Amino acid sequence: MEQGLKNYFNLDFCLKYTLALFMLFMGFDKFIAFNLIFEFTGDAAILYEAIERAGFILPFIGIVEILAGILLIRKNTTPLGLVILLPFSVSVMVFHIFLAPAQIFPALLVFILNTVLLYRDRAVLAPIFHSISDGEDEVKESISKMQWVKKPVDEE
Repeated sequence: MEQGLKNYFNLDFCLKYTLALFMLFMGFDKFIAFNLIFEFTGDAAILYEAIERAGFILPFIGIVEILAGILLIRKNTTPLGLVILLPFSVSVMVFHIFLAPAQIFPALLVFILNTVLLYRDRAVLAPIFHSISDGEDEVKESISKMQWVKKPVDEE
């Protein structure tokens, strides 16, 4: 029993669910506004107000955060959730580095957790980074076998 609990509550589990719950919280915050932690000042406040005024950017970001959180919770979709979350975590880090360094801790937490979990799943994600020329023959062969690709009919 003890071994089963040890395997269930491991570091990967804690990191993944911490990131997933944080993303779900931040995603739903875009719609419900229950996060009263941060008040931006200066240029950060100007940019955030412009994003709010646009009307569609914050809901879109919220949907992406919720989607990433749900994908992180499911075991077989975790790598996809991490890849979807990567541009978000980088842009949030850049925003906080340049415009709101006083509130960088949550952004840093998201970035570090995302990076660590991506590194953990690097074997699953490695084919994405291989050059297409490495498997060019296999790609051509699989494309030629697709049913929806029609071969040209010779004109008589």
